[in-house]
Amino acid sequence: APSPKRGVLAALFRREAPAAPAPAVPSLPDACALLTRRRFVPSEDDAASCGLLPVFLQVVQNNYASGLRGVSFLTSGTSFYMTYEEAKERHVVKVGFGYPEDNDLSFGGIPYHVRALGLFTKNEDDRPLLKVTLTFSETPSTRTLKFYYTGRQPLLEQTETPGAGFVLEQAALLKQTLPEALRRFESTVDSFLDLNDYIRHLVTRKLAPALRMTADEPSRDTENR
Repeated sequence: APSPKRGVLAALFRREAPAAPAPAVPSLPDACALLTRRRFVPSEDDAASCGLLPVFLQVVQNNYASGLRGVSFLTSGTSFYMTYEEAKERHVVKVGFGYPEDNDLSFGGIPYHVRALGLFTKNEDDRPLLKVTLTFSETPSTRTLKFYYTGRQPLLEQTETPGAGFVLEQAALLKQTLPEALRRFESTVDSFLDLNDYIRHLVTRKLAPALRMTADEPSRDTENR
């Protein structure tokens, strides 16, 4: 017959392990309080062609942005939201810190699953900024926003992957395949105008715009969210 000691040990090992505690809801960075309920509008004419959807996807899907009108922020409990307002659409993005938040967004009636990851950091000049990385699932595209929210002139920088570098690289490869006559013509034009710099300027302006912003009162819709 088994000893009483063995019976006690067997009973102990048969006991179910206690359920793991639910993970704590992470707190938001303190810097979120500096942006919540604030709205910023662009001061640049280039904003008329800017949008949250990466330009690469706009071109491939013939789904063009209607132009940036404003960016606002809101804290609700332990959640942080960025609203990107275009002329014809408003995109409310839940931003995660430490881990990305899942969002189902619609651009021109086309649905996209977007994961948004935020980070408060500083640039090489020690200027604070909010970096938001938007990964468009099931596509090769990523949109990155860098919002400099301090100082007299807030600034919004938009980049994307694949972006300006990819386009310029492909343009250089295409140039090498031009017929000799066209290459001579391009060389003649380049003697009067630095065509490479001009193309680089146009591509960067479209795919990596830097927009000066102005603080504005928060919209009523944002306040009531």
